[in-house]
Amino acid sequence: MAHLRRFRLATLLVLLTAVLSTCAWGQADVAPLVARGKQLKRQKKIDQAIAVLREAVIKDPSCVEGHSALGWIFMRKGDKFGATWHFRRVVVLAPDTPMGADALRALNKLDPGRPIVGYTPPPGSAPAPASVSLRDAGRSASDSQQVDVNPHAARAIFSAVVRVLVVAALAGVSCLVAFLRNRASRR
Repeated sequence: MAHLRRFRLATLLVLLTAVLSTCAWGQADVAPLVARGKQLKRQKKIDQAIAVLREAVIKDPSCVEGHSALGWIFMRKGDKFGATWHFRRVVVLAPDTPMGADALRALNKLDPGRPIVGYTPPPGSAPAPASVSLRDAGRSASDSQQVDVNPHAARAIFSAVVRVLVVAALAGVSCLVAFLRNRASRR
């Protein structure tokens, strides 16, 4: 009976360690990654810059500089979805900063009149003009609202889940081996 208690305690400790390490994983300092990404962008190594900056915003989703840099890169590449998503994040995260104002101007060029989820214009400012496009034709007002989806979230969530599952599998295997050894030694 004592070996079952040890088995349960060991499994619980390993799972708790895996969950805590996964939760703390995203809280890294991303300033060096953002600086490296901007340097690669200046050197015209765009694909490498995107990879480094994506890593930064995955590690810290509130990294305004990383989202802004990715927004400008995607805008220059002609990727409207990527640019719009990252500029929206900048506006939501830092609306009262020059970076937020620049992102808002870029958004108005990319997708004029589209509401930004989580952003309220300052009092006294003129409302954005309503825009109607072919993609909005035939939709109700609630259907045409923008849904803010993180294109990097699936990768981050998947890697976190895989980490927990791998640690849990290793804990299960080690506990099973200990159980079988204990059982074999009793025979």
